[in-house]
Amino acid sequence: MCYHRRNINYQAASVRKICSHHFRPAGGTLWLALLALTLAAQSNAQVATVLHSFTGALYDGAKPIAGVAIGSAGVLYGATFDGGSGIACGAAGCGTIYSLTPPSSPGGLWTEAVLYSFLGGGVDGENPAATLIMNSAGVLYGTTYAGGTSSGGTVFSLTPPTTPGAPWTEAVLYNFIPGNKNGAFPAAGLAIDTNGVLYGTTLFGGNSSVGVVFSLTPPAVAGMHWTQAVVVNLSNLKTGSLPMASLALADNHTIYGTTGSGGAAGYGTAFLLKQAPSGGAWRPTLLHSFGGPTVDGATPESNLAIGTGGVLYGTTYSGGTFGKGTVYSLTPPAVGSTSWTESVLYNFTGGSDGGEPRAGVLLTSTGTLYGTTYDGGSAGSGAVYFLTPPATTGAPWTEAVTYSFPGGSGGGNSRSGLVMDATGLLYGTTYSGGLFSLGTVFSLLP
Repeated sequence: MCYHRRNINYQAASVRKICSHHFRPAGGTLWLALLALTLAAQSNAQVATVLHSFTGALYDGAKPIAGVAIGSAGVLYGATFDGGSGIACGAAGCGTIYSLTPPSSPGGLWTEAVLYSFLGGGVDGENPAATLIMNSAGVLYGTTYAGGTSSGGTVFSLTPPTTPGAPWTEAVLYNFIPGNKNGAFPAAGLAIDTNGVLYGTTLFGGNSSVGVVFSLTPPAVAGMHWTQAVVVNLSNLKTGSLPMASLALADNHTIYGTTGSGGAAGYGTAFLLKQAPSGGAWRPTLLHSFGGPTVDGATPESNLAIGTGGVLYGTTYSGGTFGKGTVYSLTPPAVGSTSWTESVLYNFTGGSDGGEPRAGVLLTSTGTLYGTTYDGGSAGSGAVYFLTPPATTGAPWTEAVTYSFPGGSGGGNSRSGLVMDATGLLYGTTYSGGLFSLGTVFSLLP
């Protein structure tokens, strides 16, 4: 079957035609046994465990671009770009929201449940591409890249039931309109401040048609409409354009972000938005313009992590010495200066060390950075890497691969960032591989 869909890859805002065969998992006890199987693969003395292989079709999700969020009792929550029962999107489905519940006893199987299948066709959103966030009440918030009443994407919430086992409640908080000044096609996830205000970005729309930073303010009375506002209209030179990454909030009045294009050299930027404590207009500041191939990186698709002293850490998907992406830091200005200092901490080669990181880094309390790469590694299917800070200021950081995705049933080509639980276990997703070649959720003890 052939169908049309919007390509989520950065250069690809255009519509492309994809042909695929409707996937039906094998029936009977064999399928149930395979579905229950937990796979482990060994690399560099570390073991990654596949917690779930997505089956697609009508009953499960497929092709997760987003990572997972950790809820209470260690339950994982995530989104898949395809899959589910939304036939308005064709055989691939419109995407799902799922949960993974840890086993009741060590060594048992994780339990996956589809909490919501997007219907598409103007009813709700289509193709969630970004990691979910959760508030203190357990409500999940996210975006869909397409769909909604005007097919320009949505912001949605998913509220847990008051009775265990009952359905979750999905609500569309905002529908984006293509070509509209309020933005359209949100490819990134959301950030939430202490007042419950949501902040996000759109890939297109706004005054310059290259994206916006928006806010969504919750209603004073539950059940009423949320209020959307454009915080900043992005522009090629002042802030950069075409943002694909979630925002990072330092506080209610300080926001950091990246764009995949624009800036002085056209290879993307890092920017700051600042608001007075009393409120009012947000002021944008361009922190850095990436120089592109053989310089300091290009096309940052990932969010920033905020470290000690306000130092920012992030990745670029391409560019750098070998053209396979970088990990970089941005240090705030010294006293008397206004310029931030960008440093390339590591240049990926695309070999066994990994290459093309699409996700940002996880910053631990020790200052170590963990991340994933889309390709490279010992099998060419991507890797989980870590970067250790030097003992002496100014010395090089040390990169090492803690796990290489094997591809096939073990999963590969991760596009998601990592999260860490209280025990130090890492969790993430792979876009491909698994028992049904439709992606996985994995855990890894680094």
